[in-house]
Amino acid sequence: MRLVLKSSPITKISVSILLFSPLEQFDVIGFVNLPYQSPFFFNVLVPFLLLFCIFMYIVVLNYQELKLIPGTFQRLFEMVVEFIFNLIKQQIGREGYILFPFIFTLFNFILFTNLLSLIPFGIALTSHLIMILWLSLSICLSIFFFRLIYS
Repeated sequence: MRLVLKSSPITKISVSILLFSPLEQFDVIGFVNLPYQSPFFFNVLVPFLLLFCIFMYIVVLNYQELKLIPGTFQRLFEMVVEFIFNLIKQQIGREGYILFPFIFTLFNFILFTNLLSLIPFGIALTSHLIMILWLSLSICLSIFFFRLIYS
């Protein structure tokens, strides 16, 4: 597949993109040419850290304004908390309440990494095999050891 965008007199830009395989969209290509550059750092960590900083800024900014009658952000946050809490209650039962912070963090991590892939030039972290293996192995092992220690 070859996509060629011709330059116009206004923009003076010519772009040529060659896609030989549908899997090329998952290639990690560096944006910056540095001597010891890791494409993982610039394409994965920097956008995720930027998104995380924006999210934390919104949380800290709105944490000071919590009210009895919630505003927009507080209602959204309470809806997410209530959704996850009801999910734990239905699937695990009352003994699963101790895992609420872990499941809440995992849910938000997956949610925001998937939202990160919607940003132009964003990378879909959850589509990479290493991320899936890391998440599954670390979660399975941590739950296994947690149940061994506290049962």
